[in-house]
Amino acid sequence: KLVKLYKDLGIKEIKTDNSVCVDIDINTNKLNGLTMIIEQAMSNGLKLTILGIENGEQYGLLRKYSQEVYMQGYYFHHPMDLNELVELLKSIINN
Repeated sequence: KLVKLYKDLGIKEIKTDNSVCVDIDINTNKLNGLTMIIEQAMSNGLKLTILGIENGEQYGLLRKYSQEVYMQGYYFHHPMDLNELVELLKSIINN
């Protein structure tokens, strides 16, 4: 219901809090809740960013949604400033 309300209000993108991913790899209730959020966002045409992906187990549980949602967290890379990002991208392009 809440996700549909966001759409009705003209909100086009939502982000989860980091705490949503905590323990999804060991707590099926939390995983089911996050899965419900993902599916509701997808069915209502909202962009979703999931924050707090900290390990491979969490990513593995959500990987099937990787084409539909954005994911952020230390599993992918630590936070960085713009200069660090530019250097990282240069190193990836040059390799």
